[in-house]
Amino acid sequence: MGRTGGRPDPTLPAPGPARTGPSRTGPVPVRARRAPRPLENAPCEPSSRAMMSAMTSLLLVLATIVTGLYAGFMLTFLTGIMPGLADLTDEQFAAAMRRFNEKVPGPVFLVLFLGVVALPAAAFFTGLGEHDEVAGPAVLAALICSVAGHLITVAGNIPLNNALAASEGGDDSAARAAFESRWNMLHRVRTLLSLAAFVLLVVAL
Repeated sequence: MGRTGGRPDPTLPAPGPARTGPSRTGPVPVRARRAPRPLENAPCEPSSRAMMSAMTSLLLVLATIVTGLYAGFMLTFLTGIMPGLADLTDEQFAAAMRRFNEKVPGPVFLVLFLGVVALPAAAFFTGLGEHDEVAGPAVLAALICSVAGHLITVAGNIPLNNALAASEGGDDSAARAAFESRWNMLHRVRTLLSLAAFVLLVVAL
């Protein structure tokens, strides 16, 4: 087909309107970044939590060991020593108990006596009471048992020990009568409390 000069070919489609929208090569909008969270609201780092958990576990294990040793000491007096002393004469009984009361409060006993309270308390207040629904109450109950046993010792057994020591050189029969049955009763209660504390700590492990 031949040309028709400068006229457009009527058989071709007319060109569409020119695009006036933004060019694809224009600037891309940038999203605003969120402000960083304050440090005080950030959770504890895993290493800190692991270190605290390890410390609490160590305190709980030490508390269980010390309480078990203390309960065993109390149980030995209840089931072995006191029944053996019961067969002695009044003079022998009074002399033996006086010697026991002089020798027992040594460094080892004091470590056990203080540890059965200090170690469970430390384990509880380092976070065990807040994060463990079983171990926390068990350790707290064990602590209460140990404190109750110490109150019995301080308010009951020690005054009886002092009275027996003060009676040396006097009537040993009267001293024994005022001492033995009451001391044994108080000792039985504090032994049961120490055993209960030990069982509760084993449950908490």
